[in-house]
Amino acid sequence: MLQAGDWMPRALIFLFDGTANEPTEPSAEPSNVFKLNSLVAESRSIGRRHRSQVTFYIPGIGTKFTSRGMFSKIRQLWFGDGVYEMVMRAYINLASNYRPGDDLLVIGFSRGAIAARLFCRLVSDFGLLQANSVRYFSDMFEGFSAATKGTFNSYAEAASKFRSQYSEQMLETPSIKFLGLFDCVGGPREFRNFLHVIDQRQSENVLRYVHLMSLHDMRDHFVLARLQPSNGESREIWVPGVHSDVGGGYRHDALANTCLFTMAIALQRDAGIALETTALSKLQDEIDTSLASHLVAVNREGPSVAKKKRNDYFLQSDKVHWIHFVLIGESVHWKDEAYEVYQNRLGDSLAPDDWTRKLLQKLGPFVAAELKRKSPPSRRSRSK
Repeated sequence: MLQAGDWMPRALIFLFDGTANEPTEPSAEPSNVFKLNSLVAESRSIGRRHRSQVTFYIPGIGTKFTSRGMFSKIRQLWFGDGVYEMVMRAYINLASNYRPGDDLLVIGFSRGAIAARLFCRLVSDFGLLQANSVRYFSDMFEGFSAATKGTFNSYAEAASKFRSQYSEQMLETPSIKFLGLFDCVGGPREFRNFLHVIDQRQSENVLRYVHLMSLHDMRDHFVLARLQPSNGESREIWVPGVHSDVGGGYRHDALANTCLFTMAIALQRDAGIALETTALSKLQDEIDTSLASHLVAVNREGPSVAKKKRNDYFLQSDKVHWIHFVLIGESVHWKDEAYEVYQNRLGDSLAPDDWTRKLLQKLGPFVAAELKRKSPPSRRSRSK
């Protein structure tokens, strides 16, 4: 029988879903953010002790959980209204449940990834209120939201001022052990200053992060919000597919499942999260079977007035997921039109991410054989 002393500090995992993503719609396919719930085990055993793993799921904007009426829903879908509401809901949950020593992990998709980054900055820079002091949260959030619209220096000054003023109401600030982002995007204006001035670089309080980015989404108004790493343990990785091929939500989900598997293993490796072995094994089999059966689709992205390739976002140091090289020469259903042979149109502009190759080796026999058979182009040659 387990005794009180057998339990360790917990892992608190906050899951921010994407725009219009919530699992209760009868016709909806669940996103990867929601699917992570079923992959995370209830607890992890470390020797004779046990650590609870608690998930907090926050539905995306533009759903019945965040909007009331069609006008409100449209504003949330197009302009990102409701992101702050997601952040506030998560913060109150954290302040009400946190115990010193708990690990804090954060996952987000689409505009939910923006909410995840806002949440990390709010906790890291403005602090964590004690449960009996959440009455001061309105003052905190008003100051935080205003500060994110200024310069980084004025933001830092506002954070320092608030922490000093309410120091007796604060807990020691917990580190964010892991931040996982599925294709972090926003509209052309929403949160632009926050993403490109305040949070353009990884916060020192965020120990590690992984950002999976769509290679093939062409919606110009879906502006990719990159995050510069501040240590060698964090990474951004380009992945084949459009926005929801990365974050999930399509019926044809081989690429989304690959991204889900990638993020789940990152949680396991970087944050010590225990995964449900049966669910993980099923996911691995589904990915390998889909690839072997040529049931891979790069789905059609949503409507857009203007289109633009994402090549402009490429940096010289960028890496691409090894699934890109596995797909080369394979038949892929391309954006609801026809089957096409997947080609390497990147040339050698993106280097392969070696960690993802090791990751794919955990899958079944088809992928294992493809990894042996295929190799990326030399970066010294510029293939077209």
